[in-house]
Amino acid sequence: MKKLIAILLIGALLFLGCTGNQQQNTQSAAASNGEAKQNPVNPVSTQTNGTTDASQGTDAASANAPQDAVQNTDAGQTISDSFSGLANRNVPLLCDVSYAYQGRPVVAKMYLNGPSEIRVESPAGVSQCAVTITVIRGTSQNVACDKKQIMVGCNWFRSKYDPSKPGSASAFDFSSLGESAFLCREWTYDTSKFSTPGESCQLG
Repeated sequence: MKKLIAILLIGALLFLGCTGNQQQNTQSAAASNGEAKQNPVNPVSTQTNGTTDASQGTDAASANAPQDAVQNTDAGQTISDSFSGLANRNVPLLCDVSYAYQGRPVVAKMYLNGPSEIRVESPAGVSQCAVTITVIRGTSQNVACDKKQIMVGCNWFRSKYDPSKPGSASAFDFSSLGESAFLCREWTYDTSKFSTPGESCQLG
């Protein structure tokens, strides 16, 4: 009788133990499912949202991007440099040149095509000229008045120009001017600006 009771007790304990394990497994599975429901992950959705945000950011940056790069490459931009620096660019330039002549401020107009072709129109230089025009070609400089003969039979006075002293001529000297004195822009080359029509008189 005692053996039968003992067997029944052992059987009951084993049964209860298996049932408890099944319940724990069931609860663990349920808990896992619950966490999965609370934290759903949709990798496709996340990637899509990330791509959309990046595109929107790029569009916004493009809309607010400064246009400085486009303006700096525009042929109409202003250029400042020393006379030698401008001449050595070897591109046609039209410049306003600010300098002092006999103690008064003067602004001249200069057409420049490298170091060998220079035209300067200045309100100073030759006393009898309202506007003095100097045209330099190679080693020759030609000086005249705008719309007026300097002397009967002479439209131009011709003399030598020294290319080793760039920007230094009889009617002006730009060789020592700083960059701020020159305000230039690229110019469409016109050969007539460097022509010297009429009679020329050699001065030496």
